Amino acid sequence: MSKLQVLFFTSCLLIISGCGTSSGGAGGNVTVSPTSAVVAAGQSTQFTATSTDGKPVQWFVNGLANANPLAGSIDSQGHFTASSNAGGTDVLLMAESGNQSRAVATVHVISAGQVVQTQHPLVAQYTIAAPAGGTAFIEFGPTTDYGRSTWKQPAPPNGGNIQLQVAGMLASTQYHMRAVVEFPDGTSYQDQDKVFTTGALPAGAFPTITTQTTPGQTPQPGVEMVDIGAVTNFRTFVTDLAGNVIWWYQAPDGSASDSVQGLRLLPNGHFLMNFNPAAETNLLGFALPAGTVKALREVDLAGNTVREVNVQQINDRLAAAGFNLQIDVMHHEVIVLPNGHWLVIANHLKTFPNLIGFSTPTTVLGDDIVDLDTSLNPVWVWSGFDHLDVNRHPAGFPDWMHSNALVYLPDGNLLLSIRHQSWVIKIDYRDGKGTGDILWKLGEGGDFTLLGGNEPTDWFSGQHGPAVFATTSDPSVYSISLMDNGNFRTLPAGVDCTTLGVTPCPFSTASILQLDEKAMTANLTFRDIPGGFSFFGGNTTLLPNGNLEADFCSVGSNPSHSMVRELNPAGGDTPVWQMDITGEFAYRAFRMTSLYPGVQW
Repeated sequence: MSKLQVLFFTSCLLIISGCGTSSGGAGGNVTVSPTSAVVAAGQSTQFTATSTDGKPVQWFVNGLANANPLAGSIDSQGHFTASSNAGGTDVLLMAESGNQSRAVATVHVISAGQVVQTQHPLVAQYTIAAPAGGTAFIEFGPTTDYGRSTWKQPAPPNGGNIQLQVAGMLASTQYHMRAVVEFPDGTSYQDQDKVFTTGALPAGAFPTITTQTTPGQTPQPGVEMVDIGAVTNFRTFVTDLAGNVIWWYQAPDGSASDSVQGLRLLPNGHFLMNFNPAAETNLLGFALPAGTVKALREVDLAGNTVREVNVQQINDRLAAAGFNLQIDVMHHEVIVLPNGHWLVIANHLKTFPNLIGFSTPTTVLGDDIVDLDTSLNPVWVWSGFDHLDVNRHPAGFPDWMHSNALVYLPDGNLLLSIRHQSWVIKIDYRDGKGTGDILWKLGEGGDFTLLGGNEPTDWFSGQHGPAVFATTSDPSVYSISLMDNGNFRTLPAGVDCTTLGVTPCPFSTASILQLDEKAMTANLTFRDIPGGFSFFGGNTTLLPNGNLEADFCSVGSNPSHSMVRELNPAGGDTPVWQMDITGEFAYRAFRMTSLYPGVQW
């Protein structure tokens, strides 16, 4: 609202009571209908003023009789025409009868929207000017029936341009789109239809993707985010449930040693990702090519970098904050907390002179957690060297931990998945006020008794991608799902995979365990064994419809092959929906409602 509008509106409130509708003096009352309207800049709309005393009505536009060059004009019949320059503002109309009775109406003036191509071939940018208090979203689709929409975004505090990136379209396809602007008073405006044609997919950029839905089954609606972990093209992409690519991200920098992991959709509609070389790079003494990115990066739908922080910057900030930690690589994971903090898994090397079983000093790679506040400054750190026994190393040593996932719990603590320990541990985090102590260890040799399965064979091993979900009203009883890769699975004497009825050996499962933190039991309530061995990667997610999605990242190696399965835990082994990816390993895959927070496609 302009200063003139504010002065007029304030004066109106001082002169009469109830200025928003009508006010009567000794001569009668005047009313205006409608009390609010929306009109495009340069266009017209009709108002009606009625005075009970029969006297002529005088119209004012933002305090000036009949017309205001910055806002518009209204004739004696109530026909209002907005100025062509008034887009993105509110205009206040007042009808006055005999200087005794006044009524006010508000006109929300909208500028016609504009659509332009962004640097991403599948993403358009739609700009429309709206007054303060308005919100806009974009409807889009292959016809004027549209069918999909973006999320709603507000106008600036004083009115002005709302810019929305429109994504979720097929390549090389013509789309129709229009903005819809809404106001708290119930009025709304539909912009004129626009036509936008998407670009082509990059040649040879994507693996072969096929999907199928079991007849009679209905998968959870949404889109599928896939991180194929390709180290040469940074490729992460989104498909519809038919397997058509509708979005991707390709970094403009980096080297062949970089991969993208821990991809997250942020509440602001951007994506957060962890760029990193292999976690064990420093342990193995790899010389990284020039340009290798070791950073956390936030990007928008068009692929523009919004902000990032790299390893060197974090180490400088750790030192400045007084933390006794310097990290080598940020790897596998970054998560976003409800308070906006980023938590990332990192690692560093430490040399031990006298480990059990080693006669010479041993350099060990251990994992860390770094908590970055909203300014990306470290405020809490955790190191496995401080809390775990380095002499316990069942696999992969001296890559001692090889952690691959973090989960934030409702009680403010953390779960850390440690692949080379075949453990998921609970850490006393308490929203950054915790000691970092390990509250329990889940897995073979840990603190829980396994129910519903046979120890040690049915304990997970070499696991990836746990997820937590409530299954009871008791907060101490909940379920955890995970990708049980099975690399280091222990079989009792006399038992082999044939005896278990599973081939090949080792074998992988997607499992659900119900944990009881009081009884310290882990009840194995579900296992999906599709008959293959996924030797690394993968994750699990509970979907809103109650199904479990499981990514078997690496079930074939010649060629590389992965499969993503939506499973009904009560419906047997047949998947509700399955995606097969040939030519790449899918490090992680997960269902999203859409490319916009809070919007279901």
